[in-house]
Amino acid sequence: MGKEITKKSFYKHWWLWLIVLILIGAGAVAIGGEDVINGGKTEEESADKESTSENDQVKENTHESTKEKSEMPGIGESVKVGDVVYTINGKSIEGTIGEVVSVDAKDVYLVLGLTVKNEKNEPILVDSTFFKLISGNTEYEADAEAVIYANGSSTLFLEDLNPGIESKGKIVFDLPENIANSQDLMVQVQTDFQGSETGKIRLTE
Repeated sequence: MGKEITKKSFYKHWWLWLIVLILIGAGAVAIGGEDVINGGKTEEESADKESTSENDQVKENTHESTKEKSEMPGIGESVKVGDVVYTINGKSIEGTIGEVVSVDAKDVYLVLGLTVKNEKNEPILVDSTFFKLISGNTEYEADAEAVIYANGSSTLFLEDLNPGIESKGKIVFDLPENIANSQDLMVQVQTDFQGSETGKIRLTE
């Protein structure tokens, strides 16, 4: 008889158990939602940290690049590449090159006066392809035809340069005017056609 009363009492109050289960379920959902929110904040903070790290890396690279340029030889200073010494003596911007016979630039010519000294134990050949102008990430090749007109009687690019001898000449680049006037230009020099040895000179004093 007692068992039957207990069973009836349980079934009579079934709705109380249902409410308890609903409350437990609601609590679990709330805790889960809070975890999701906290997780979102963590991901956001992580993204901020990554962004900060990337910005710091960019600043560090910029600083290193600026430091490298400041330590780089400029106009009037020499750079020794292997056993060859290069000096940029000056620069000018021209629209036309040549005296008796001339050639016109597509935009403007950047003309660089230079000196090359051979400190090897054998003769060397100097070619206009040994010089590249660099502006940011862009490279410009010398204008071979303009180089011939600019050098006139200079034999820098025509004959072998013997050991211990230095020779002067001009290297010419056909450029957009804004590039020719840029203060952020460098010349890369090399000692052979393969570019196995290179050096850089900034075009500022």
